[in-house]
Amino acid sequence: MGVFKKSVLPLLLICLLGAAVYSNTLDSSFHFDDNSNIVQNTLIKDFKYILHPSRAIDASMEYNLLSTNMFGNRIVGYASLALNYRLGGLDERGYHIFNIAVHLITAMLVFWFALITFKTPRLTGSRLAERARAVALFTALLFVAHPVQTQAVTYIVQRFASLAALFYLASLLSYAGARLARKTSARYGLYALTMIFAVLAMKTKEIAFTLPPAIALYELLFFEDTLKRRLKYLAPLFLTMLIIPATIYFADASVSGGLLDATKVKTDMPRLTYLFTEFRVIVTYLRLLALPVNQSLDYLYPKFTSFSDPQVFLSFAFLVSVAALGIFTLRRSRSSAPELRLISFGIFWFFLTLSIESSFIPIEDVIFEHRLYLPSVGVLFAVVSAAFMLGRTHEKLSRAVPVFLVALCLLMSVKAYARNAVWKSEVTLWQDVVEKSPENGRAHTNLGYAYDTRGETEKAIEQYLIAIRIAPDEKSYINLAAANKDMGRIDKAIEYLEEAKRHFPYSANVYNNLGVIYYNLDEPEKAIEQYKMAVSINPRDARIHLNLGIAYSAVGLKAKAEHELALASSMNPALFVGGH
Repeated sequence: MGVFKKSVLPLLLICLLGAAVYSNTLDSSFHFDDNSNIVQNTLIKDFKYILHPSRAIDASMEYNLLSTNMFGNRIVGYASLALNYRLGGLDERGYHIFNIAVHLITAMLVFWFALITFKTPRLTGSRLAERARAVALFTALLFVAHPVQTQAVTYIVQRFASLAALFYLASLLSYAGARLARKTSARYGLYALTMIFAVLAMKTKEIAFTLPPAIALYELLFFEDTLKRRLKYLAPLFLTMLIIPATIYFADASVSGGLLDATKVKTDMPRLTYLFTEFRVIVTYLRLLALPVNQSLDYLYPKFTSFSDPQVFLSFAFLVSVAALGIFTLRRSRSSAPELRLISFGIFWFFLTLSIESSFIPIEDVIFEHRLYLPSVGVLFAVVSAAFMLGRTHEKLSRAVPVFLVALCLLMSVKAYARNAVWKSEVTLWQDVVEKSPENGRAHTNLGYAYDTRGETEKAIEQYLIAIRIAPDEKSYINLAAANKDMGRIDKAIEYLEEAKRHFPYSANVYNNLGVIYYNLDEPEKAIEQYKMAVSINPRDARIHLNLGIAYSAVGLKAKAEHELALASSMNPALFVGGH
């Protein structure tokens, strides 16, 4: 019975808490990028693309889908989506069950990872080792219940972050096991698992690029060995860092303008602007871990262009002080308190695992909560360890620490459960964003679209107009025109698209939509004029060539019609002439 309690009960408790926190998410709808990555994604609906990823390059030419952007690098994540689709089609419940299972397994790995760390040479004799199981359990419980994880779990497509974290931790855990194994066969077997999980992580999301440095950090902080033996273990792992750039390189070699172009970050933000902004963002991330309030899918975050800006400079100074704490605790650990290495490790882990998405590599969206999923492991491990270290200083504190952590886990669980309710539907999600960021134009556009798909067209139009007032973009105008067309206000629809042309003269979509309206009004000559402009802007869009071909056919220009239809067919054989 004692063995059962020590081995099974903590894992059962972790799973029960996690299942309770996410029990209200099974019927939550697809959201935001779920549509392009799952609902509209041809690549996950046929396993030939998973088994032969090179075929996806041709598909990326045929289908104008966001999900082809990272297909090569994220093939394992897309394979999981393909499996969900094969088993249950577009039934959201299957996808949510998978995401929750990934989260629970990852939380169990956090428990085992924390536990095995206390068995490493640097910590095996530490004063905190006797509380190793409690530290591991509370770290895992806080991880599974923390509200900031909800975006990586409930937002289906962000399983890339959680699944990559699962493989990341499995690789690190296997490495620790290999280093501690006494039998040669066990050592080699666990090291083989280390490499396998590393490859799976690399092929799930690009954040895994930091895995070999993270394992090197773990090796240096918790193991004792010669440089030669360390390199023997670490060198093959560092070779796995070639996987991600090699995937991109060969995709580029296969087709010019194919997957490589798709993987390029679509932003004109200067690197320094992104870096200065990320100083502030990382402080926000730490605040969210400490105080998860005012969470949002789409933060209206300011961009900072100067290091001398007080918010940038003070954020940088704060982050330097946090890094200095990591260095200080590491130095102190060498004398009398080896358990202080846990604080150092947690701090260094946080910065390292954030480095891909929060440094000088510009990404269009400067902040997303799912980016905290993996970094949070180190922070929570360090915080729980520090709490138990503090508890050793006084008998009353020793009794108070577990009580405090239990209360904290319960509070986080309630908060996470409430946060998950926001993800119920597109309307509830974007209402939450709009409420917290009333001047977020994109949020108003997406809320309008959510209303539109529910048949509440007047509410949709209201949101589109707000979005245009705040920050005009072509999507808002196109959606506004479509909503007015659905209401029978054709003149209004044309008016908004003409206005969009003045704001966005190089938007092929605006011209194409205007052409569709004119064609449906039985004015093919005007439609041809708009389609020709659209083709001149984007000659690679098969839909526009199809529309132009149909319009040419309507006015009797047979040769031109055949030419355009042939182009459309060569670009996208899946298109067929039968509708407009």
